[in-house]
Amino acid sequence: MEEPKENEDCDDGCHCEQPIIRVKEGWLRKRLKKAIFGPKMLDPTIVSPTELLSEYEEGDHIIFSVNIHGGGNLPEGCSVIWTSNKQGIIGKDIYFIRCDLVRGLHKIDMTILQSGNPVHFRKIYINIRKREDSR
Repeated sequence: MEEPKENEDCDDGCHCEQPIIRVKEGWLRKRLKKAIFGPKMLDPTIVSPTELLSEYEEGDHIIFSVNIHGGGNLPEGCSVIWTSNKQGIIGKDIYFIRCDLVRGLHKIDMTILQSGNPVHFRKIYINIRKREDSR
């Protein structure tokens, strides 16, 4: 791959369209906007539920949480949306708790949007089963 020239537009697949500058140790994106990290640098990781397929009983409190690279909040202009294939939108934050998911297997999509456009997707599966009597 040919090295970009100074002030050439970034072409690393992150769609940031920011100029880059040449430095000794590699490449730096010269950020001209308020946020210091673009979509590629968000690198979200779902930290709760912890398993790709998690099992719960009806009424259980389920913590949903996503870690954004570098910690903290989403940068300005970004938002997150969690969607269940059974119940639609279930959350719009990096951390929330739900206890009202219906029975069955849910495919949960976590999407990070930047200026309304999806830039990152992660998915997990949650199976909600009938609560067993505790006698």
